[in-house]
Amino acid sequence: MRRVRLGLRHGAVIRASDALDRLARTTWIVLDDLKALHRTGCDVAELRTKQLDETRLLPALAAAGMWLGDERGRALARACRARGLVIRRAQLREIGDDGVAVGFGDHLLRLRGRPVAAETAPPPLIVEVDGAEIAGVRFVRNGRLEAAGVVRRLQRDGLKIFLAGERATAGLAAGLGADQCGENMSSMTEFGFCGTCGDNRLLLLMSADCMENALAADEAHLSIDLAGADGPEIRASDIVLLTPSISALPALHVLARDGARRIGRVRYAVMLPNLLCVAGAFALGFTPMAAVLLSNFGTTVAYGAAKRALRETPVSRPDIGWDLEDGPAPLQQSMPPAERAYA
Repeated sequence: MRRVRLGLRHGAVIRASDALDRLARTTWIVLDDLKALHRTGCDVAELRTKQLDETRLLPALAAAGMWLGDERGRALARACRARGLVIRRAQLREIGDDGVAVGFGDHLLRLRGRPVAAETAPPPLIVEVDGAEIAGVRFVRNGRLEAAGVVRRLQRDGLKIFLAGERATAGLAAGLGADQCGENMSSMTEFGFCGTCGDNRLLLLMSADCMENALAADEAHLSIDLAGADGPEIRASDIVLLTPSISALPALHVLARDGARRIGRVRYAVMLPNLLCVAGAFALGFTPMAAVLLSNFGTTVAYGAAKRALRETPVSRPDIGWDLEDGPAPLQQSMPPAERAYA
């Protein structure tokens, strides 16, 4: 329940009960040649303000941009990090098709702009405070593949990346930093490749075209689909990402490994008292009441760990927080956890 809840916070629907357990054991990720892999990132090109302190305004814009859910929020956060500025959490007040509004001290700060389209330059944002326009932000494509930062994070976590597909090229694989590339691989070739590696439980397949790659995905150790225009209901994959991007995958992998560690600790907490009961009954002459008390002690430890996990605040954990291509922005450690945000 905890992992499903945290997965939803990262835009992932967990559809199989053991999906994250399998993800924790995965060592290779096979990426289909997705449109999202060709997408280039964006940077802040210009911030125009009307006699306002940019060093105070920019962190507020980045905090609001986190609620936009697109690359402009990450661009604002990178601009803050480049200046060594701290980003604090901002409470969401309003959200709509044309932007978001957050609390800015005693005021209401609003970011307005058109949604981001595919490869065009991201639309500019208009900044308003209490309904009055005070600034504008313009963005530009930087030419760097947006997914390359995600691939680097996965590799730092010990995963290897294999790029496959009929259109996959060595140039794209080099730009992403993939470990290996399989060019001109048809869906049937991918099916055979997955069948070869699936027995070793080392393979994960991500695809945006669920029907075309259904055979390969079914043969894979784990399948993750990206939501497209037709929705995620085309094929019952193990995990569905609700946005056409792989940016949530590093957080899901960390969540899977964290869950595996928690399960291991709880298993030992339950097994050790029961093993002690068995050994005590034969060697130390434990009475039935002593065995019951020791067994209940282990169960109580497991129950307490489960309750603490469900109460845990997601934003207080840096390893599963919202992060940039190369890690989190600098934070003010003296701030209370409830006021921190990983950007």
